[in-house]
Amino acid sequence: MLVVVLSACKASAPAESAATPAAAPAPAAAISQSAAPAEAGKPQPAVAAGKIELTEGACNKTEDDFWSFFQDYVNREDVRARYTAPTIEIRSYADPKKVLGSEAVQGNGAFKIGLVDNMWSYIEPSRADDDTPYDRVELDLRNQGDFMRMNFSKAEYAPNDDLIKKFGAPGAYVFQHKDNCWQLVQELR
Repeated sequence: MLVVVLSACKASAPAESAATPAAAPAPAAAISQSAAPAEAGKPQPAVAAGKIELTEGACNKTEDDFWSFFQDYVNREDVRARYTAPTIEIRSYADPKKVLGSEAVQGNGAFKIGLVDNMWSYIEPSRADDDTPYDRVELDLRNQGDFMRMNFSKAEYAPNDDLIKKFGAPGAYVFQHKDNCWQLVQELR
């Protein structure tokens, strides 16, 4: 009888250890979802064996789908590295036809927008004397056919998230729809 009990324990041990690896990825998924806020009901992006996957529909040419792409772009270094042109044109914000130069992008470059505590922020240390490490930004998306222009301005908000004022020089990032998805190609300063 003891042999039967031991045999039963040994038989169930591999099943338990086989279940353990399947449960291990769940915390990683929870971490990645909490790091980037997502719209309810939208599938979350994933990375599979060297292939970069985006939120479903993110490469479509609609404004709503671009917002999904933009959140993936802001929150994931692998997406920024893949969907940033090797050289970014620098143009005048006041006159976008005026080319000021270009910058070769090393890795992720100096992308200035991020999500901090679920708020769009300017990712450069704040000069404010308060405890806020980054200035918040107001974003304004402009659909221009094969281009999406994301205007941004540093902004001050009331506690209820009403815009109080914008300050500092505005900027913009221009994404072009190429190779069936979006790619950062210009910065307007």
